Amino acid sequence: MVSELVTKAAFGTIVCGGIVGGGFLIKNSLNSEDKSLSSKLKDKKYKLLSFDNTHNNHWTNIVTAYKTQTTSNANLKIKGVAISGTTENDLKSLKTVCQSIVEADFSQSNYDLAIKWCVIPETVSERITKDGKKILQLDSTDNREKTSWTALVTKHKEEKNNNKKFASLTLNTATDDSEINKLREKCKEIKDKKNYESDYESSYQKFNDFCSVVI
Repeated sequence: MVSELVTKAAFGTIVCGGIVGGGFLIKNSLNSEDKSLSSKLKDKKYKLLSFDNTHNNHWTNIVTAYKTQTTSNANLKIKGVAISGTTENDLKSLKTVCQSIVEADFSQSNYDLAIKWCVIPETVSERITKDGKKILQLDSTDNREKTSWTALVTKHKEEKNNNKKFASLTLNTATDDSEINKLREKCKEIKDKKNYESDYESSYQKFNDFCSVVI
């Protein structure tokens, strides 16, 4: 009887230990998950700029855009960046802060800023493709996608929010080839806009809504 109790007690200890051990492993697994902002960027197929001199041509363009845009829009500033021009020190200032925020834990505000200032530049059309959508042919002589274009022209006409529509695009009631070509031309105008340029976000939204389709 004593032997049986000892055996049961030992078994209980093993089971208990197994449960505790399992919980510890699960906890460790969760804690080991990469929660850095850089991992979230990679998940979305963004590529970080190099923080040495490899991408200085990109950094120079970005610093120029940063200086111009943050003058009129403080929401685009990254805390700790001091830029007066495009000197080596200006580039270093942005590189240092970019490296700091991408290595820190994810936050939505820093994520948005990193996409604008800290990743290898990409165009609207490149990002749309990475996001899994199909860009319609922008050549006005290609009629293979006429059905899709017709639907997008109609969608643009029916959009009530003027901020989401192409400015200065006037479409007639009838949806014919000339109306499709008008929309195509607007799509061409924004397809190469880069993520660090002004109005990139609104250009992405318009291209997503009116120049591409779900695959």
